[in-house]
Amino acid sequence: MMKLGPGPLRSGNNWEERGMSEIVQILISYESDRICSIQFAYVQNGGVRHSKKYGQDGRVGFDANLSLLQESKVTFDYPSEYLTYVSGRYKDHDRLTSIVFGTNKRKYGPFGTSTSTEGEFNYKFGTRSSFAGFYGTVYCGLVYAIGVYVKPIQSLAELNNKPIESLAQVKTEK
Repeated sequence: MMKLGPGPLRSGNNWEERGMSEIVQILISYESDRICSIQFAYVQNGGVRHSKKYGQDGRVGFDANLSLLQESKVTFDYPSEYLTYVSGRYKDHDRLTSIVFGTNKRKYGPFGTSTSTEGEFNYKFGTRSSFAGFYGTVYCGLVYAIGVYVKPIQSLAELNNKPIESLAQVKTEK
């Protein structure tokens, strides 16, 4: 598997949900300028498996104000709907401030906000068979970083089964 996203941060606790490709739900808590927590539900062995919750619900310490906390639940229309991209923004290139989840059917989010375009990211992985899980970092109780695992192409036969628009198109002159 390959990683799309940031490397580990200098501080914080790294987490991963590697190999969990059949995602069916995402639970997220956030405030205007930060992602507080995130949790995933996957199909595994014919049932639903919930990940650990990464982060805390709301600010910690002196600036705690739970009245600003918002919570959202994203539920995919499984099995026909699947994750195709994750995008968002970082503040000062190291703290996740907003996130969007895109599927083959629609866009969910943004969750959280950011007034700048600094630290924008967009991890596109396309087909159902490409997504292979999430990883990230939690620091001071907040989700500071997120990335995705993708499965590399194993054979040319996999390319032949992809829709035309997902392949690089080459024009030949006659």
